Amino acid sequence: MEGSSEPKYAMSDQPRKRRTNANQDKARQKEQSDRFDQVRVYNRGTQSEIGAEVLHEPDDRRRAFDRLLAKDPFGDSVVYFVANARTFNKIPVTPAEWAPLVPEIEKYVIDEIKHRLSPTDFELFRQHHLEPPDEARARIYAAMDSVIFQAAVAGGPIILKAPDIHQRVTYWTLEGDYGARCWKRLGNCFAQFTLVPLGKKKGSLEGWWAQSRSDLIKETKKLQKSLRARFQERNGIPADWVLLDAVVDTVEREPDTFPKFGRIEDLFQRFLSAQPDSLRSLLAGRSVARHLTPMDFTDELIGWVTGYDASSVRQVVYRLRS
Repeated sequence: MEGSSEPKYAMSDQPRKRRTNANQDKARQKEQSDRFDQVRVYNRGTQSEIGAEVLHEPDDRRRAFDRLLAKDPFGDSVVYFVANARTFNKIPVTPAEWAPLVPEIEKYVIDEIKHRLSPTDFELFRQHHLEPPDEARARIYAAMDSVIFQAAVAGGPIILKAPDIHQRVTYWTLEGDYGARCWKRLGNCFAQFTLVPLGKKKGSLEGWWAQSRSDLIKETKKLQKSLRARFQERNGIPADWVLLDAVVDTVEREPDTFPKFGRIEDLFQRFLSAQPDSLRSLLAGRSVARHLTPMDFTDELIGWVTGYDASSVRQVVYRLRS
């Protein structure tokens, strides 16, 4: 129930039930809105929000744009599209959509398998991929299987476009009971990928996130310093869309300074669009009620992507790295 405490006087069952139903309705409405994308429109000159709409169908986007743009009497608008769970899980189906992603998946495989193999076995993998000498084959296959299951939770079925992953899962069909168990596990991993953005499952903090957290904190400190210098002449923090543009511009202009953010560019932009208060709190001074340190901000980013509470990210990563 809402409110700071239960009242001291007795309440009848009927009013209590009405209030409970009202709270349940609010929860259902929030769950429904979280499942769909949003369109937000801002006036460029005043940087104020003109309006926002939740999209329930793909065809809603054009109509929502038109309705919101019509509210701007000056005709100088900025439109932002905020992706939620449906778009987050959308699987690219055309070559134009998935082809740019394959090199990133291949790099992910290399990075992850390197941590699972000895230097000698890793060099054999680099030379022979999934056709290594017999004495190393079992170890390389086991490492690849571990990478595939982790990648499935993080990336979904698009990972099957990577040649090494495609080849390895094809081999499963030749490996009897073991291969069948792998296919079942892969299906469970894809199911987990589907449910993480809906808040019904947690993703994986193993691998890239655990290995990159310290570097992401360092890059966040640099981003914080750069943005504060950029807006130091302003009275207060600018509008959300101005901040988002500034982050994108900064990260793209200095790829050597922000290599980790560059690796997760799409995820990072989605996080900032969906959680603009996190960026504002990173730039705010310590005098405000909600002030995020670079470590706090990084944990919120990782938690948003993986489904963990930000307060749990630190503990889980420490446990994985120990």
